Amino acid sequence: MNKLDLNFKLCVNITDQALARLSRSISALKNMENLNINLSSCSNIKGKSLANLFNCLYRFQRLKVLKLDLEDTKLNGNVVSILARSFSRLKNVQEVYLNLSSSVGITDEDFMMLSKSLSTFINLTRLHLNISSCKNLTSKALSQFSKNISSLKNLKVFEIISNQNLFISNEDLANLGADIAKLGTLETLVLDFGSCRQINEEGVQVFGENIKGLTGLKKLRLNVSYISSVSEKAIRDFHMNLRENVREGLDVEYFVGYIRVINSKNIQNFLNEGAGNCNGNNNNPSNNNGLQGSR
Repeated sequence: MNKLDLNFKLCVNITDQALARLSRSISALKNMENLNINLSSCSNIKGKSLANLFNCLYRFQRLKVLKLDLEDTKLNGNVVSILARSFSRLKNVQEVYLNLSSSVGITDEDFMMLSKSLSTFINLTRLHLNISSCKNLTSKALSQFSKNISSLKNLKVFEIISNQNLFISNEDLANLGADIAKLGTLETLVLDFGSCRQINEEGVQVFGENIKGLTGLKKLRLNVSYISSVSEKAIRDFHMNLRENVREGLDVEYFVGYIRVINSKNIQNFLNEGAGNCNGNNNNPSNNNGLQGSR
């Protein structure tokens, strides 16, 4: 067997004992190439059982695709350290889908350890990460994460979902953009910062400046909805800057306001709405108070 899908989402009756038996069973599958485990909202599973499960991952040396949905589970520092250790021993992984949403037990130190192990996936082409509503994370964790992923030189698809994390600031967004700009092979970029209300138009503008060197970018999805300080005009300026510097045919999808969706089908109408309204209040990159990203 080289592919296994295990979906236990919302299975509140699954026990530690059952997960222990599962761990022993799948650890013998040495030819595993594609593994998908969904334990979202399995509230009766304790950290020790999760640790035992993750401890067997390193056995799958042929693993290429790993999907772990751990939303609202009882992750803690010990569990994350075991997961990170297993990650660091997997050399052939090409795709990672990791959902840590609402994992309130994860701290900055835990997340930085995990992100460091992700950086060892030298063959990684796709990374999808969800850290929404992780209330114990701070800017420190995001900063170290973006530094680590900048070393993934084969990455083509990068998605980070981090909505409702109030710690994310303009500086975080600028630094993230500066590190993403180092991913020269990147083709698809998905950023979900909905309801991250410390972000404003300045942060969006500088982020756009920092990623405009990604000439191979084909698809961009940016969610800054439910952030009152990011206007539709800011998104127009952001898009025009990218279109001039990245590529004319960039496939885009923007979420702004409460909630408006702008995509490649209606982008021209969206841009036309702003035509004729240009005045001396337009944002200017030279007025960004030096916020260019510290990378």
